[in-house]
Amino acid sequence: MGTELLSGHWQVVQQEAAEHGHTVGRDKWRLMGPMHIADTYEQAKENCRYGLQWVFNYLSHIIPIGTEPLPADYDDLVDLLNESGRGVVGTPEMAIAQIERLQEKSGGFGCYLFLGADFADWRATRRNYELFAEAVMPHFTGQLEPVQTSYDLIMSGGSTYVDATLNAQFASIAQYQEERAAKDEPAS
Repeated sequence: MGTELLSGHWQVVQQEAAEHGHTVGRDKWRLMGPMHIADTYEQAKENCRYGLQWVFNYLSHIIPIGTEPLPADYDDLVDLLNESGRGVVGTPEMAIAQIERLQEKSGGFGCYLFLGADFADWRATRRNYELFAEAVMPHFTGQLEPVQTSYDLIMSGGSTYVDATLNAQFASIAQYQEERAAKDEPAS
C-alpha cells in the first residue's frame, strides 16, 4: 500500500535533491488522497453513492490502487478505504485521524491535497470543503487553540465571570439611578 512507502519516498526525494545540488524541506512536500467528509459518517457514505464506486472502478484501470481487486459492493469499498487508510469517507474527526496517520507514516509533510473527483454531487462536495476548512484545517494550524483556551478558562471559573458581569450591571444601574435622582431633585 502507498502509505507504507511514504518514508522511503522522502529518502528518495532527499537523495535526488542532494545529487543535483538542491535541498528540500518537508514543508514543500504535498500528499494527495481521496477524502469526502460530512457532518456524520452516514451522510458522507450516502453522499458518495453518487460517484465513489464509479471513480474507483475507473482509477483501478489506470493506476495501481492495491494488490487485490476493489470490492464490487459499495459498502465494502467504503469499509476498505476507511479501514486500510487509503482514503476517508466519514467525518472531520476521521479526516484528522487520517492526516495524522499520514504525518506519522511519512515523517511529516507540508500540505494535504484532496483527490479531485466526483465522489458526491456538487452541494455535498462543497459542504465537504467547508467542513474541512472549518474543522480539519484549524486542528492542524492551531487557529482554534486561543478560542479553546478562552473557553476552558471561562468554564473552569465557575460563576466568577457571570458574578463579575452581574456586579458590574448592578453597579451601573445604581450609578444611573443616583445620577437620575440628582437631576430630578428640586432646586432649593
